[in-house]
Amino acid sequence: ESPVSESQSYAYEGIARLGPGVTLAAAREDLLRAHAPTWESQDPDRVVAPVVLPLREHHVGELRPMMLALVGAAALVLLIACVNVASVMLARAVSAQREVGVRAAIGAPARRLAWQQIAESLVLAVAGATLGTMAGLWCTSLLLAGLPREAPPWLAFGPSARVIGFVVTATIGAALLAGIAPMLQALRTSPGSALSATAGARASASLGQRRLLKSAVV
Repeated sequence: ESPVSESQSYAYEGIARLGPGVTLAAAREDLLRAHAPTWESQDPDRVVAPVVLPLREHHVGELRPMMLALVGAAALVLLIACVNVASVMLARAVSAQREVGVRAAIGAPARRLAWQQIAESLVLAVAGATLGTMAGLWCTSLLLAGLPREAPPWLAFGPSARVIGFVVTATIGAALLAGIAPMLQALRTSPGSALSATAGARASASLGQRRLLKSAVV
């Protein structure tokens, strides 16, 4: 209650819950308004000013750049995996040209043959997502067990609706990314060219197929 001298200071921290419909900006304005008498009586230069931060930002805000870097690295690894699977599936589609040609010759529409490639990649993506989610939960439990101190009770690391939604979205995206190259190959395959290959020999990759494989490598 006495004026602040050069050797004195004041600092307080508190946790508050916002009322219904109250925004963070409105809470900050209210706190500045309530702090105005302290500025007038003890701190005319406004050396100390109140700061309002979300509790999550206060605890983990400094970790955001590192987490974004980890997410970017994981996305890059996922992209590389999708390209690898797409290259393998495209090579498999090239080797199965005769089968595709036979099915097309007896009336199978190209769209159905193309969607078969998407279905195969979707099965692979679902299997990978299931194993990846299980491995992620297991690794998370190991990391939490190794923390030097207990995590805040409000900080949840378990699966949530957002996590499940991300897994489903990533699974569908990976399936489409891995299946689009063999799908396009199936759409472009003509029954005549596919049937020209001998029954016991593998069809060799055409110039367009080699370009597609090289593009996937790049």
